[in-house]
Amino acid sequence: MRTLVCLEERDGGVVYQRTERMPVAPGKRPCHNRYVGAAVKLADRLFLIDHETLNGHEITQTILFPSFQSQVTRLTGLKMGVADNSERMPCCVRVVYQRLDEQTSLREALAQCGLLALGDPSLDAALLAAIQNDIAAGEYHFRARH
Repeated sequence: MRTLVCLEERDGGVVYQRTERMPVAPGKRPCHNRYVGAAVKLADRLFLIDHETLNGHEITQTILFPSFQSQVTRLTGLKMGVADNSERMPCCVRVVYQRLDEQTSLREALAQCGLLALGDPSLDAALLAAIQNDIAAGEYHFRARH
């Protein structure tokens, strides 16, 4: 799933909004979930905690870290929360945050959001490896990947 996250500095802190765009059925308008939260940088990690504003059923926490390369365009990490359905089962997924080009408009960015097939040409191999939700040989717990 591709979502849009907008961070901004406000009153000495960092707040953000995360917007999900989910297709309901072909030909129908997509539904949107909107999350608001706060971000804190601690050492080389970015901690985000937010809540869903429309139905009030979710709180999520995301922990991100840089690739430690000279130019950081992606942050990888884990997001934990509850599934947005009637079961509300706690779950955890790998995530990648990628900085958008300064020329990308808000409308263009939102249009790119939604569910993507694993074979989508906009998803490169490094991104797919970083978000695959499996436990590889030698891994003993679910952890983020570079």
